[in-house]
Amino acid sequence: MGESARYSGKNASLSKLRTMQMLLNTLLEIVRYTVPSVIVFLLMDRFLRLYLLQQQPHSNTRPTDNDPTLPTRLQAYERMALLCERTSIESLLLRIPPADMRAQEYEIVLLLAIQKEYEHNIAQQIYVSATLWNILRAAREDSIALIQHARAQIGADGSAVELVQAIQYLQTQRGRSAQYTALDAVRQETSQLFG
Repeated sequence: MGESARYSGKNASLSKLRTMQMLLNTLLEIVRYTVPSVIVFLLMDRFLRLYLLQQQPHSNTRPTDNDPTLPTRLQAYERMALLCERTSIESLLLRIPPADMRAQEYEIVLLLAIQKEYEHNIAQQIYVSATLWNILRAAREDSIALIQHARAQIGADGSAVELVQAIQYLQTQRGRSAQYTALDAVRQETSQLFG
């Protein structure tokens, strides 16, 4: 019985040793995967914070002559002012004469002119604020809606000259156009560049 007790004690010790070894292996396996993950997470968090700090606009500082983006940004504001001017109702009607078109054809020509101007300047949105770009988009939509409303008033059989008259009448009734409001927003944002 002494020998079997020793043998049983060895088995128990061996069993405990194996359990401890399995527990240690499991713990090492967990550490092996979590430590690198934690390190990567901390590094990415640090890099992201640094990146975001660099991307924040410095609202209290004015651009200097050494600012390499200043000429590009000013050019973008110039293009936005030109976009407002070229897509204003008055400018469209002067630039694109009605000729001998039907109202529906002239409507399409005007809408295509607005769309072409907008698409030509769409990349400039990265240099202006999101608020200003939304104002410019709203002004474009306003001009489109005015033209479509005028064409709906005169009907499908009207002439281009009748459409011009209807557009001018509606514009007069509305007062100041959204394009000129957008132009004021361009001026205001540009003036903020120079304090």
